[in-house]
Amino acid sequence: MTMNCYRPGLWLCAALAASLPRTLEANDSSAQIGAGGLAFTKTADIEMTSEELFVSAGEILVEYKFQNRSNRDVTLLVAFPLPDLAYQPDVDVGISAPNSENFVDFVTFVDGQRVEADVELRAIIGHADITERLREIGIPLNPYEATEVIRIAREGILAQLRQAQLLNEDDQPLWSLKTKYYWQQTFPRGRTTGIRHRYRPIAGGAVVTGVHQLQTNSHSTDFYRKFCVEPSFVDTVKRSMKPGADYPPFGETNVEYILTTGANWAAPIRRFRLVVDKGAPENLVSFCGDNVKRIGPTKFEMVATDYVPKQDLNVLILSPREKVVDDEVTTQERDFGSATCDELWTARNTIFKAAGYCFKTTRAISVFGNAGCKYDDVDQVPLSEVDRGTVNRIMEAERAKRCSR
Repeated sequence: MTMNCYRPGLWLCAALAASLPRTLEANDSSAQIGAGGLAFTKTADIEMTSEELFVSAGEILVEYKFQNRSNRDVTLLVAFPLPDLAYQPDVDVGISAPNSENFVDFVTFVDGQRVEADVELRAIIGHADITERLREIGIPLNPYEATEVIRIAREGILAQLRQAQLLNEDDQPLWSLKTKYYWQQTFPRGRTTGIRHRYRPIAGGAVVTGVHQLQTNSHSTDFYRKFCVEPSFVDTVKRSMKPGADYPPFGETNVEYILTTGANWAAPIRRFRLVVDKGAPENLVSFCGDNVKRIGPTKFEMVATDYVPKQDLNVLILSPREKVVDDEVTTQERDFGSATCDELWTARNTIFKAAGYCFKTTRAISVFGNAGCKYDDVDQVPLSEVDRGTVNRIMEAERAKRCSR
């Protein structure tokens, strides 16, 4: 698919894109229970006649119409998979209830009546299913919930996880969580069945965007390719940068939606309508789509007939970072005790980045880079009294939370 780029406002260049952080949505597909979990199957009996999809960083709404083309009632196992969820220490991923099986508040309605879907959760590293191994050790399958458990785990538990090569060098989860919601659905012959879902996407994101490095950084090129980012989008971001700044004044959010399972039905989707909401007029948005048009201050629409999805949907949203009137007062008054380990890590290293420190770890280099750095020794970094005090308070909070460094 191609991407059309629009500038309906000062901060907009449109196309389609959590999640995010990674992040988390999918089409219905007929399915069967296999030895390794749910497996999707094609069916010649049921046709998806329409799909209405609404995507934003805060909510996903999708409505389907299915037609039974056979001369008999057909009962299928219908499944709704979410994108894989992997722990990303340098990405802001919002999960309000990671200890719940329904951590995205997934709700299903069939012909207006609510249906309670079952859920299958599997922990995977590469092609290996480690679900039972984690359960034996007593570690949650959701890597974000597991991270909190690992931080306070006894050394014996950590030793088991390390020996099984389930953690990285910073004792963070290496596995991904595969999630599928499913239920038995009967499609009466000669009738149309309506299925509607609503849930919160897990939108991936970052404090600062790296899209301005698209043409100079191979990692950025590979990552942003799935959002169909055009040169004009990158130019808009670059023009927002102050002279001498390393990063643009934008944070980013990305949302993923699995479209390709929609190709498992008897025929192409007769009518497909997509609406993407970028959230605020000043935001920028980019995604892949044909004949995209603006239908409101924040909304963009794509309509297609006889639609066969060839790739999944990824939406990139850039939002201007809030301006701080008095950085020193804001920093001094901040309550770091309520921050997560990832937030503490970002806050601490943002201070060192601004002071010219040359980072050593792969994680820090990938997030902040070393452009313009001057100091290889952390003790030689010339921090102000305020910044030094802030770093000390951050490190105290990190020690209290047993954060990985």
